[in-house]
Amino acid sequence: MSDKAGTRTRQTGRPEMTGAERASGILGRVTAADTGLIEVPALAPHLEYRPIGDEQTLLVSESFNTLLRGQLYCDLLTLVDGSSPQSAVVAALAGKHAAADVRAALAALASRGYVVSGEHSMTKGRAAYWSSLGASPRWAEERLAALQVAVAGDDDRLAGHLRAMGAVPGADRPALSVIVCDDYLEERHEAVNRHHLASGIPWMLVRAKGMQPLFGPVFRPAEHGPC
Repeated sequence: MSDKAGTRTRQTGRPEMTGAERASGILGRVTAADTGLIEVPALAPHLEYRPIGDEQTLLVSESFNTLLRGQLYCDLLTLVDGSSPQSAVVAALAGKHAAADVRAALAALASRGYVVSGEHSMTKGRAAYWSSLGASPRWAEERLAALQVAVAGDDDRLAGHLRAMGAVPGADRPALSVIVCDDYLEERHEAVNRHHLASGIPWMLVRAKGMQPLFGPVFRPAEHGPC
């Protein structure tokens, strides 16, 4: 496979990788299921492929493009849609390409982040959002499921959105506490800050109203941050 790089956008400000987290080509965060010979391969949702003749295929997104050479990739990309296991993909190409070559091509695509695990429950649009930010859908889904957020002051609207995303709002010992307000300078926030200084739980203010909604910053008492 030969790459001709177009525009590649690197993500910044991500948390440091821990445990099974890793980077894979254009994706900064993937799971073990997104690497190697992926069990159920799918083209990274924010990418599209365009056959351009002469046994060449162009992978494109809003911020990235690369050229793949070889008829194998032209044939393979029509099959990696997340609906079939890799064994079925190999079998479907048996009349045209050797099984070892197909598996090697799948592993090569995965190593560059062009192919990820299709075993997730996100819609295509939501999955494309996450992969465009540099995270595989499966990684994002797992992290959201583990995220515990306490939300106060919004009549359950923000909490409802978090639940729809797969997060877990309303935890007793959250990883983050979110206070929805109309004004960052409300006097009650002094008591809120003292509470979080005592508990050590990171917290942030959100003002969803107005011409310019405000989110954050995140105050981290355990790290001796602001307030």
